[in-house]
Amino acid sequence: MKNYKIFIFFIILLINIYKVKCIVDPTTTATATTTTINEEDEIIYFNDGTEEFEFITETELPIKLNGIIVKDIFANAYHSGIINEKDEFYHWGLYSNIVTEVPNKIKIKDGGNVDKKISNVSLGGNFIILQSKDDNKLYSMGKSKYGVLGLGNGIINEEFDNNPDKWSRIEKFTDNEIISMVSGYEHSLVVTKDDGIYGWGRNHKNQLGREKIKDQSSESQYYGSAIKVLKETDPIFKDFKKICSGSDHNLLLGNDGSLYSWGNGYFGALGHGVGSNEKENIYYPKKITTFTLNNNESRIVDIACGGYHSMFLTNDNEIYTFGYGEFGQLGHGENDTTNHFIPKRIKSTGDNAAGNKIKSIFAGDHANSFYITTDGSVYSWGWNDGGCLGHGTNENYYSPKKIQSLSNIKKIASGFKHTLAQTINNDIYVFGDNTFGQTALKFNNNNNNNNNNNNNNNNNNNNNNKNNNNNNNNDNDNNNNNNNNKNNYKNNNNNNLDINNDLYEQKDFHKILNLK
Repeated sequence: MKNYKIFIFFIILLINIYKVKCIVDPTTTATATTTTINEEDEIIYFNDGTEEFEFITETELPIKLNGIIVKDIFANAYHSGIINEKDEFYHWGLYSNIVTEVPNKIKIKDGGNVDKKISNVSLGGNFIILQSKDDNKLYSMGKSKYGVLGLGNGIINEEFDNNPDKWSRIEKFTDNEIISMVSGYEHSLVVTKDDGIYGWGRNHKNQLGREKIKDQSSESQYYGSAIKVLKETDPIFKDFKKICSGSDHNLLLGNDGSLYSWGNGYFGALGHGVGSNEKENIYYPKKITTFTLNNNESRIVDIACGGYHSMFLTNDNEIYTFGYGEFGQLGHGENDTTNHFIPKRIKSTGDNAAGNKIKSIFAGDHANSFYITTDGSVYSWGWNDGGCLGHGTNENYYSPKKIQSLSNIKKIASGFKHTLAQTINNDIYVFGDNTFGQTALKFNNNNNNNNNNNNNNNNNNNNNNKNNNNNNNNDNDNNNNNNNNKNNYKNNNNNNLDINNDLYEQKDFHKILNLK
């Protein structure tokens, strides 16, 4: 019997070893990629290696991250980030083959010993772009493939790929005021005050706003190794209201309500209609003229880019969607999950009360959608893998549905399978898949453990004081109060990010993935 048990143990061990060897690096391939089956069919599938992992945690209902106060929230792919009230950037999730399960402070010291304060951040699929608050400089870090770091030095820079904490200043913007920045999965766009829009990174779908290099046969034709000016003379690219990026397409909203798009046109996310060229990529921003709003007073006031779908909101409380629709992310009901190549109005925008207007819209980085009303309610629909819609299930929703457990929300950020919600009080709620730590639930667990330890210390101090009461009651009472005050201070501080505490930065909270 003993030999039999040993035999079974070794069989199980060999199976597990085989599974580990079969896992591929989830950061070496685009997470939402496309492949051509034949000349007429193209599909989306996940080809990032993460399909080999079983879900570790699914958070189907929103959970508050205790003790974190934020100024802004960010999400893309399988990682997340926040800027806190001290203008510090914290980051967690899957990034450069490392899973960070609790918020980790990103430190940038450029020309001094003081960490740079951060005013804005843009997360790509496997890279980070950061803007400093005091001097408006731009920094990048992460995997360098396809030139996504904006360094102009080729496809891959091993110095960055082997050091996820390494950062570099993007010199192009040293003396150029940055107004806005966004990132897709493998490209970034920056709007500057003087020159208009710049783009860098991968250009295989023309998402950089310029044609692919036709005279090169290598893969270098699909990326921008140097930063290029998109259009510095056209005033529309200076006088704009908002810009957004999907996986490999972009929208730009002018202050006059005009809407432009460029990049990947296969699934209809550009909104230029059905015709002989409806599936072609567009390399230069083109005005969308395929829709008509309700009346002459109607205008577009907000836009959002999902992985392969697009949305816009009008001032008369209507949402239009277009692009990839398989999972209900367009919001047109269970009987309409086809791709739409022109904007289509969502007929039912949930059960929000009359007079409660839609304030803003958001789209996840794969296939879900959100809007927030003026009273802070959140509605979501589309792909719900891991519970990333916040309704307590894993089922897809094909029309907007209110998230009952959320209120007083002002912003949503959603990656592939997880979502962050920021309240008007700047608290943060998370829900969805936590396989790679992207919802940072371990942060709450660490706080709970610290609270338990502090409570035990308080109890021990109280017991010691009681045992020594016969010697000096007054002195012991004073010591007991001092010990309790100290422990309460530690307890309160451990629930915040803005203290000098190694708990949220030490390396043993970083789980290295041996995926290659």
